[in-house]
Amino acid sequence: MIQPTPGPWWYDDESDIIVGTWGEDREPVWLARVLFDEPVTEAEAIANGCLLAAAPELLAALEEAVALFRHYCFRATDTGGGPWLTAAKAAIAKAKGIND
Repeated sequence: MIQPTPGPWWYDDESDIIVGTWGEDREPVWLARVLFDEPVTEAEAIANGCLLAAAPELLAALEEAVALFRHYCFRATDTGGGPWLTAAKAAIAKAKGIND
C-alpha cells in the first residue's frame, strides 16, 4: 500500500501549488501543481486545488465514518451497509492506490 505525504496540505493560489510538510522539522514541500487550460476556468482550477489540499482530511474523515458505521450498525458487514458504504470503500481504496 502506498503512503502519501502526511497532512495537513494547503493550496497556495498565488503559485498554484499544493504544499505539505515533510520530516521531523515539518519543512514545507511542493506536492503538486494545479494547471488549467480551456475549458477549465481559473475558478475551477482554484476549487480543484482546494479539493486536492483537503484530501488527507477527507480520507481520514471517510475512514472514520466507515469505522463508526461498522461499529454502531448491526448490518454493517463487508457486503451490507448499502451503496454509500460500497462507494466509501471504493473511494478509500482509490485514494490508497489499492486495486481490486
